[in-house]
Amino acid sequence: MPVLGGPDPTPSTSGSPAPPPAPSPPPSSSTPPAPSSPTRTLSPAAAAALARAQPVARPTTRAEAHSARLDQEEGGEEFRPDRKDLLAFHRVLDSQFLPNVSKTQAVETLSTIHTILSNLLSPPSPSQAHKYRHIRLSNPLIQRTILTPASGSAKDFLVLCGWKREVKEFEEALVWRGGEGQVYKVRVGRMVVEGKLRSAREAEERERRYKESEKEAEAARKEKALLAYEEDRLSRAERDERGTSLLTIVPPLHRSTDSRGRSDPVRPAERLVREARAALPPPPIVPRSTGPSPYLPLAPPSSIPFHAAANSDPEAGTDDPPPSYGALHGRVLGSGEPREGEEVGSERGVRMVSEQDMEDEEE
Repeated sequence: MPVLGGPDPTPSTSGSPAPPPAPSPPPSSSTPPAPSSPTRTLSPAAAAALARAQPVARPTTRAEAHSARLDQEEGGEEFRPDRKDLLAFHRVLDSQFLPNVSKTQAVETLSTIHTILSNLLSPPSPSQAHKYRHIRLSNPLIQRTILTPASGSAKDFLVLCGWKREVKEFEEALVWRGGEGQVYKVRVGRMVVEGKLRSAREAEERERRYKESEKEAEAARKEKALLAYEEDRLSRAERDERGTSLLTIVPPLHRSTDSRGRSDPVRPAERLVREARAALPPPPIVPRSTGPSPYLPLAPPSSIPFHAAANSDPEAGTDDPPPSYGALHGRVLGSGEPREGEEVGSERGVRMVSEQDMEDEEE
C-alpha cells in the first residue's frame, strides 16, 4: 500500500528513459599522461617530458630573453651577455679568489667549477640531469677545490651562479633549483670561468718553464763548480808529481830539521827552494876601509888638523880621549884651532867651556 505524501518507491514506467553518459575524449598524443596517483614516482624521461610540456616563463629583461632564445635554438648564435652582468662574477674571482691561491690551485679550482657548470647546462646523461644539480659538500674533491682554497670564495661564485645551500638529512649540499633567469646566470658564470681558466693555464705554463730554467741553471752551476774542483785537483796532482820526479833525479843536498832533530814536514816545492838556497856558495867578503878615501889627494901633515890626523892614524887616539861636553851648560867653541896670541901646547883639539869658566872670564 503506498504511503501518502511520500515518493513512489517503484520507478515509473510511463516516463522517457534516462540519457546514456557521454564518452570521454581520447587522450592526446602531445600531452603526457598524468600520474595515476600522487605518490607514484615518475621516470626521468617522463619527468623531462612533463617539464617540457609546462609553459615557459616569459623573460623580464633583454638578457634573459636572449638566454631563453639560445636555450631553445640548437646551433644558436654567440653568447654575448651585458658587461654589467659580468662585473659581479669578475669581482669574485679577481679580488677574492685568484690573489689568494697559487697558479696550480687556481687551475684546479677553475676546472672543477667549469665542469660543474657545463654538466648543468649540457648533462652527459640527460636521464640523470637531476644528479648534476646537487653537490655534496662532504665530497673530498669539493672540499679540496671549492671550500678550502681562498676561504671558500669558489663557493660564493657558485652561489652567484644560482646555487643555494641546503641541509637535508644532516648533510650540507649546494642545490640548483632553476627558475627565471637562472640559466642565464649559469651561462655568464661559465663564460667568465672559461676566460680565467685560459689565463691561469698560460700563467701556470710560464711558471713551470721558469722553474725548469732555474733548475737547469742551478744544475749547470753545480756542474761548473765540480769541473773547476776536478781541474784544480788534477793540476795539484800534476805539480806534486813533477816535484816528486825532480826529487828522485836530484839528490837532496840539505834537509831541514827541527829542534829535536826530526825532519821538517814541508811540501816538495818549498823543499826544493830550500835545498837550492842551501846549495848556493856563500857571498864573498868585501873589505871595507876605515881610513881616508884613497881617491882623494893627500895633504901635507902640517895642514891636516889634529883631530883629522888622529882619525887617519888608528893609534893616534890612544893618548887623546874623545872630547867631553863637560857640565850641562858646556858648549863647543871651536874646531880645536888655537886662538890668536894663545900658546900652542900639547893640549889641542876641541876645547870645552863650562859655566864656571865663563864667570871667571867676566870677572
